[in-house]
Order: sequence, then structure tokens, then C-alpha cells
Amino acid sequence: MSTAHQLIEEWHAQVAQATVISASAVQDKLFDLWGALVKRWAKNEAPRPKTVDDLVKQCKDAGVNVEIPKRYYANPVQFAQADENTILIRLPPEVLLKDSEQILKAEDMSYRLPPFYKRIFQNVNPVIPARNSSMSTWKCAPTSSR
Repeated sequence: MSTAHQLIEEWHAQVAQATVISASAVQDKLFDLWGALVKRWAKNEAPRPKTVDDLVKQCKDAGVNVEIPKRYYANPVQFAQADENTILIRLPPEVLLKDSEQILKAEDMSYRLPPFYKRIFQNVNPVIPARNSSMSTWKCAPTSSR
């Protein structure tokens, strides 16, 4: 049984008796599964997908559901991995950055961090609040929702 399937089976056993499962617990488990797949690619323990179809299949086999826009299916999949002596700064495509900025603008520029950061912030949900027009820097402030 692969590592992903072991993780899924272990999690199923843990939640089998639960009456309620939080959405954040499910999302955390999906991040764990995605992280396990990325680690296998980084360590060359699994072949890196070259096509979007192969990427989707590998993700599905690992228990990770991905939805990739159709416009990417004709393109190859690329990986960027530096060595321990190189600083690699991965820049997003300009058009996607502009798309994200428009989405954030429509959502009042609040950016929600993935729920697994809650563990780092001592069980508090952190958010990056909307940038105040009088401020020139971003600040990370935990919210009080738990």
C-alpha cells in the first residue's frame, strides 16, 4: 500500500467513530496528502508528471482532488527545484497575478491563510487583513475566531 493510501486509511480509522468532522480537519488532511506527494517528487521517489493528465492521475492516486482549468491541458507540467546552494524565487505569471489581485479586491483584500497555520498560531485562525490605504505595509494579525 502506498504512503498516500496508508495516510487515508489511518485517517479513516481515526474519524470512523466521529459524529462530526470539521471542514478544517478535512482540509488539513488534504494539505498533508498534497505535501506527501510533493515530497516524493522532490526526493525523486515518484516520477514527476509531464502532462496535466498525468498530474491529475497522480494526485487522484494520492488521494488529492485537483481541478485544473482546461486551458492548461495542452501545456507541459514543469517543476522548479533548486539545490541547497541556490536561492530560487518562483514568480507567478503576470496575468494570473492580476487575476488574483482582482479577486482579492472584490473580497476586500483579505487573504485567508490555509487552516494548518492555526497550529503555528497557537490555535488561533490567522488572517492577513485588508491593507489600509494609510498603511504602506502588510501586517499579519490573528483573528479571535476559533
